[in-house]
Amino acid sequence: MAQGIGIALSIGSAISKLQEGKAQAAQMNAMAQNLEIQSKFTRFKAKQDSLKFRKQANDQLQKTLIQMAQINAAAGAGHMNPFSGNAFGLRVRALNVGGSNFAVAKENEDITRMMGFAQANLQLNQAGQARQAASAAFKKGMFGAIGALAGGAYSAYQTNIPSSSGQTFQGYTNNQWIGFGSSPSQSPKSNMFSFFGNS
Repeated sequence: MAQGIGIALSIGSAISKLQEGKAQAAQMNAMAQNLEIQSKFTRFKAKQDSLKFRKQANDQLQKTLIQMAQINAAAGAGHMNPFSGNAFGLRVRALNVGGSNFAVAKENEDITRMMGFAQANLQLNQAGQARQAASAAFKKGMFGAIGALAGGAYSAYQTNIPSSSGQTFQGYTNNQWIGFGSSPSQSPKSNMFSFFGNS
């Protein structure tokens, strides 16, 4: 009866450990999947944000070209050399300001994209670590279940071994009683006579 109860308890413990490992693994896998989705969204958002700065760079370039054209047109209408005097200075200034703004916008585009991609890669790395943790949790639950079953089987084996406390060895040597267990009530000689039917 006790042996059956012990085996039942070990089976219950094994099932509990296995289920616990599965639950932890499922939780970590869900976390990994969520991080992978976040990584894709972060990468997409980085591209979208970088496109805003690209548009700013293109708008600034277009604005600079328009200013250059206006300066050339004004200089031509005034019968001035567009490559000398005030017209030339206006062209240089327009190129300096427009070029600087274009470079800043282009740099912001690159930085935004790189930072977004770096964050996305970090999230992917965390997702990989979560999946490794899920695998470790499942293995831990499985090994715990095996250990519980093995412990229950060993305990059942121990309780099933027959006890040696009831075994005795008795005998005589040189008319002296030796052995384990209770000593006989008669002397060796009387026992021998009783055996042969003599009193």
